[in-house]
Amino acid sequence: MYLIQLYSNMPNVFQAMTFNRGLNVILARVKRKKDQSRDSHNLGKSLLIEVLEFALLKDVSNELFLKKHYELFSEFAFCLSIGFGDGNH
Repeated sequence: MYLIQLYSNMPNVFQAMTFNRGLNVILARVKRKKDQSRDSHNLGKSLLIEVLEFALLKDVSNELFLKKHYELFSEFAFCLSIGFGDGNH
């Protein structure tokens, strides 16, 4: 099994992510260097992992940000396209 794409019904808020076959790296880069309060922390890397785990049907705890802030995310739907070893989707 391999990941193909993670996307949402809210593309203006959550941009679709397409995965490569093999190794994928989550890299966060600060775009506004003038803002000294921002660094490579708190840019959403861990939240992306939580969305992936959610899409892969991990148990949902009350600490999951989607559940913790339900009023903000109630309209969101996340979809994960997966492939299998034979190349079929």
